[in-house]
Amino acid sequence: MTVALLFDVSGSMEARLMSAREAGTHVLSWLDDDRDEAGVFTFETRLNEVAPFTTRLRSLPERLDTMTPFGATSLYDAIARTSEQLAPAKDGGGL
Repeated sequence: MTVALLFDVSGSMEARLMSAREAGTHVLSWLDDDRDEAGVFTFETRLNEVAPFTTRLRSLPERLDTMTPFGATSLYDAIARTSEQLAPAKDGGGL
């Protein structure tokens, strides 16, 4: 399975980001290190790659701690850009 974790880090998420990090860590714990891969992305007015798609899933929770809320929200643009990133990973091409 390939999972893209997409976090809203706009200013409105400041009080909720801790809960979002916990949820992301929980989702990552369900994945199988030998078969699955995940990438971490954030967005506010633009999409940012926090961690590229990897099978080294245990390295990802610490990357979630680097997220800082700031700016406005561009949800639809972020979803579209994440989908573009996900397509090559799903096809086995990676990033």
